Amino acid sequence: MATRVQHNLPTLLPPAMSRSSSSSTITLIPSTPPAHKDAFVDSPLTVATPSLPDHPAFAAKCRDLSAVKITKPIKAVFKDALAGLDRPLRIVGLLATSDSGCHMYADMTARACKQAEVVFDKVDLSAAEDDYDDSASFAAVRAKIVEINDDLTVDGLIVYFPLFDAERDAELRALIAPRVDVEGVHPQSLERSYDHAPSTVAELTANPAAATVYPCTALAVVRALQSDEVGIYNSYASVGHRFAGKTVTVINRSETVGRPLAGMLANDGARVYSVDIDSTHVYERDAAEDRHTVTVHPEVKPALASLLAESDIVVTAVPGASFKAPTLALRPGAICIDLSELGNFEADVRDRAGVFAPRLGSVTILMLKLNAFVLRMQHA
Repeated sequence: MATRVQHNLPTLLPPAMSRSSSSSTITLIPSTPPAHKDAFVDSPLTVATPSLPDHPAFAAKCRDLSAVKITKPIKAVFKDALAGLDRPLRIVGLLATSDSGCHMYADMTARACKQAEVVFDKVDLSAAEDDYDDSASFAAVRAKIVEINDDLTVDGLIVYFPLFDAERDAELRALIAPRVDVEGVHPQSLERSYDHAPSTVAELTANPAAATVYPCTALAVVRALQSDEVGIYNSYASVGHRFAGKTVTVINRSETVGRPLAGMLANDGARVYSVDIDSTHVYERDAAEDRHTVTVHPEVKPALASLLAESDIVVTAVPGASFKAPTLALRPGAICIDLSELGNFEADVRDRAGVFAPRLGSVTILMLKLNAFVLRMQHA
């Protein structure tokens, strides 16, 4: 019998951080122990079951789902919403690391914001390596976050993590005011994101006061699945039932990507297997509670292949080069979304998948701007 577990956010420290370029080119994925980036390699998750369900041969050609196909209709709706503002949206990106990936992501965000006539101000507190003072740097970042929180001309704040250790990074995340938490990483923002199914972009722009800010990478995946290019989302159904009848496997239960994504999809009717190194949880909507519930799979470590064979949608976010979801285990015609810069699917994934999205970076950046719009409208 499955065991019900209480679904509460951690109140103290998040798991140790691992860097992955997931869909936002530099998405930070907190890894559950063990935190080593190749921890999935020796897990039972990589062992295929000897007997998979029989499937008819999959003859249809796999379609690549590009970020442009997802963002084009969203931008059209968003452009009209921005036109109604009395001043442009303003987002601040706070850098305090010399990591080249973080700086690249900030530059990409700056270019995307400029194209949409959104103001992006980069604040760089990165110290030269030979002058680096860990304590002084932490104090400077902390003071800058407080300053930006109080600046009412700022609609969104991005802090490029990880910066220090898990404890201090958690303190900095909690310090970001929900008013400017454009990445949805504050505990209060995360708590709200676990309780509501995302609306469509048209619904969001029509009634931003009722919208929820979600972690950007997880939201980018939902927007991809809502796309007409995928054809799996029923926008005519009531909220809570738009992914009804669909089974999803999300690999890596990180606090800002995998876990909220599982909740968001389950809240809209999907059955979600949330897979991590040590367990598989099942997320399903509870009609009585009007939100999802979480249970521990009766098999503590079920074979990953058996879950993949059942899944209409597979999303991977493992920050390790050696982990690959086995192609032969995929359900023919499955929608496969790869959030890892290192690639979590085998090279022949298109031989079995119906839709493949290898990168969603620009979608994630667009979600930053959408979140900033929601925050602006809710705190104007």
